[in-house]
Amino acid sequence: MPRWFGYHFGVGFALFFHDVVVFYAIMELVHYFRLGYRINDFSPATIAVIAAVIGISTLGLYLGDLYHVDRRLRPYEVAARTFVAVAVTGSVIAAILYVTRLTDHFSVLFRGNLVASLSVFALWSVVVRYALQHAMLRYGRELKWLVIGDGERGRLLAQDHSRDNLAGRLAFLPVQEGQVDGLALTCESGRVFVRCGERTLFEGEISGVIIATDAPLSNSLVGELMAIRLKGVPIIESTDYYERELLRVPVLQLGEHWFAMSEGFGLVHGGLSLKAKRALDVATAAAGIVLTAPVMILVALAVRLSSRGPVLYVQERCGFRGEPFALYKFRTMVHDAEKNGAQWTVPGDPRITAIGRWLRKTRLDELPQLWNVLKGDMSLVGPRPERPDFVTLLEKQIPYYDMRHLVKPGLTGWAQVKYPYGSSIDDARRKLDYDLYYIKHHSLYFDLYIVLRTLRVVVSRAGV
Repeated sequence: MPRWFGYHFGVGFALFFHDVVVFYAIMELVHYFRLGYRINDFSPATIAVIAAVIGISTLGLYLGDLYHVDRRLRPYEVAARTFVAVAVTGSVIAAILYVTRLTDHFSVLFRGNLVASLSVFALWSVVVRYALQHAMLRYGRELKWLVIGDGERGRLLAQDHSRDNLAGRLAFLPVQEGQVDGLALTCESGRVFVRCGERTLFEGEISGVIIATDAPLSNSLVGELMAIRLKGVPIIESTDYYERELLRVPVLQLGEHWFAMSEGFGLVHGGLSLKAKRALDVATAAAGIVLTAPVMILVALAVRLSSRGPVLYVQERCGFRGEPFALYKFRTMVHDAEKNGAQWTVPGDPRITAIGRWLRKTRLDELPQLWNVLKGDMSLVGPRPERPDFVTLLEKQIPYYDMRHLVKPGLTGWAQVKYPYGSSIDDARRKLDYDLYYIKHHSLYFDLYIVLRTLRVVVSRAGV
């Protein structure tokens, strides 16, 4: 078994064993403190019921990918995912017990016992996984990926990592154009050696090898890559690395063949997931309008009293399939801020009012867009709707930019939580990478995760 696989499997199995033992211990303690005695019924039916409750709970954690060690996640992200997984599975268990009436026959399932056990287990799981992730990020050793490449793909990979301050993740081989096929790769005792003639270009442990060359590889190099892959070293294309590690789709490295043949993009095909997404949009938008109505009234008064001009700002944006629609938001700029034409907003923009700057940081200026979601112009999660003038420009400059219009635009989105506010064509290209990743990998769980990330941005007031 490769060492990297054994490590991940070992940690995942240890977490699973921990959850099973701890959950049962919690059920015992709750039973004792609430009823005054330990669980004393160990009939096959009782054992089956306890196993089912623990099994459904751990299955929820597994489906939430919480038995997998992922260094890319922050501790708070792991904690949030853990809480959501336990909350969802707890609701499923409660629904099953409500229908079957099993709570009347097993003391361990009495309503108070079960709710208390699930609550304590959720809290304990969050604490344990937060601590584990924090320790791994602080004390764990992160190995670099070895990049074999030249030409445009290698240059873009280095450029993107440099801009994201992630250059330390990669080890680039010092090869010139056309020298890639002259490399010799071997793997001995977990260490990879790369030689070119008599020179040793690299020696050490790595997370894997990234192929980032425009030219096809020679048969001999492919054979050597296959040999070290069989020894447990992952070999991936640079495009796959973007998806797996950076959670983006690199539009500048792809062609029509990739878009035509790549898996995913289920959101574009419609079906049940699209209907479920729309139902969630309607329910959330309706509830949001009711719950935030007092806040919107106060914001409207603040905007009206702080500067001259209308409270609401209505602006034309491109929506589903490029169709224009009227987007609503609270005005955050001075009146007639764009009398000379459309302009990108930049950090420190003097056109933004004092109250408008605060509204942008808290995202409160976007609350009226709940009406756009309810009407069907927008979705709760999706690519951010752009202005027609900018869309015309960006479609000429960025390949496949129009693909973001295959789905409804969103009040929030993957690009918004992963990338700061953009004010250039290059920023728009990089945000498109994230938008296409969302469209390809969409799921309702992904939507929920993006909403949670957005709430964190609102609470931390990290907007622009």
